[in-house]
Amino acid sequence: KELKHDPLMDSIYKFRHFWGAHQTSLSRYGGLILVALVLSILVIRWRTAQDEKARAVTGVAFIEFGNGNYNTVISQLAPVVDEYSGLKSFGSGLFLLARSELFVGDTLNAELHFRLFLDEYGHIPLLKCGAYGGLGIIAESRKEYLTAARLFEKATRADRKSVV
Repeated sequence: KELKHDPLMDSIYKFRHFWGAHQTSLSRYGGLILVALVLSILVIRWRTAQDEKARAVTGVAFIEFGNGNYNTVISQLAPVVDEYSGLKSFGSGLFLLARSELFVGDTLNAELHFRLFLDEYGHIPLLKCGAYGGLGIIAESRKEYLTAARLFEKATRADRKSVV
């Protein structure tokens, strides 16, 4: 009499044979994939926590800005620019910092932060308009009228794109 082959048992046997022949390399690659997965999860969690902190700092700065406490806004946001720059939730905070610096007459830092804002968050149309306007005000204060006119023109173009 001939024995019947069980497909499940054949699959189990083939898997055990394959595992035995390739156990070292499968374990190594599996470990690398597991480490990469764990690191990815940790980075995502860290980034989310940073984003929440940036959102909180920006929220407090909004209140101070609304109350006209520009020096307080600067003291809250200036120390965290490097830490939070590039985070999605810090764009408006960077804009507030630059605007506050402009209001207190610190045109060097205001220009630096307006340019940083445009580099990292230039896709936000209304704030982009305000950043170009701030740079135009700085250029005008330096009597660079042609540069100021070009910046104000960019501001109006950015504003038109946000309205349309």
